[in-house]
Amino acid sequence: MKLTGLTSAIAYIILGTLTGLVINAFRPAGIPWIAEQLSTITDNGAVPESDSLLTGIHIINLDEAKTYFDQGIPFVDAREEEEYLEGHIPGAFMNRNFMELVFNLDTLQTREDLLVTYCDDIECGLSKNLAYDLQASGFTRILVFEGGWHLWKEAGYPVAEGQ
Repeated sequence: MKLTGLTSAIAYIILGTLTGLVINAFRPAGIPWIAEQLSTITDNGAVPESDSLLTGIHIINLDEAKTYFDQGIPFVDAREEEEYLEGHIPGAFMNRNFMELVFNLDTLQTREDLLVTYCDDIECGLSKNLAYDLQASGFTRILVFEGGWHLWKEAGYPVAEGQ
């Protein structure tokens, strides 16, 4: 049986999809079908005694974010440039260009050191997406401040505008 152009294209798409699924299933570090749920650092809101236990991506609350801010841990703002310029956590890196961000973080610290990502509020997923991208680039200890910019600002903590 001779395949026509459309039938041939559909056959190649199906064959390619099946091949990809089989390879992913047998790959040691295969891509998960569903992203794993991020864990919170502690149940009671206290920062753990040893930050060296924090590997992977974890969610932190406002109090924990402020504690890490006071310790000088770098923050990365996952929001758009315009939002960043209107107001951000002082010293936070802007995520204008991902490769530039990685370079800036690499000049500041190692990829095994802690860093915090944040975006607008608890509904915003940009900080989690950025955390996954940073993890894929080799960063191993990433905290996601889930309350974000609005919660930080409402708490009356330090803010900065512009660059």
